[in-house]
Amino acid sequence: MEQVSSHGGRVEVRRLWAWEELVGYNDWSHLAQVCRTERVVHQQGKTRREMAYAVTSLQPEQADPARLLELWRGHWGVENRVFWVRDVTMDEDRCQIRSGSTPQIMAPLRNLVISLLRMEKEPNTPPPSVAAPPSRPTPSSWWASRPNNLQTLKASSKD
Repeated sequence: MEQVSSHGGRVEVRRLWAWEELVGYNDWSHLAQVCRTERVVHQQGKTRREMAYAVTSLQPEQADPARLLELWRGHWGVENRVFWVRDVTMDEDRCQIRSGSTPQIMAPLRNLVISLLRMEKEPNTPPPSVAAPPSRPTPSSWWASRPNNLQTLKASSKD
């Protein structure tokens, strides 16, 4: 299976191969297919090639190579939509919270803030394809600067 797309002066070629011949030769009882993806990016006269491998429990009749490639790309949509925004908007990579249960508590709190910002259609949560300018305020400083946010949330939740 092969897909070709171009945008922003960049041409991407994505290929996916899937095999079921390894089923039965391992200890993974739900293994149905093994996949290999190749992504070739041509941009500004340079070529970059990436290879990745995956396993799936989806049978070939449930997901042919075209569907597997669609699922693979969908995974990266989640990655870009959630984690990229958390890294950029919330500046999560520079966070010093690393011990105890605090990191596990902070992750859903950050997701909640991002969801609230998206519900309010605030520009502080950029679409994943747009890099946030370094001068963009953090959500916490933006949120604190807004008057009556709690009243706004309470009023909208009663609707």
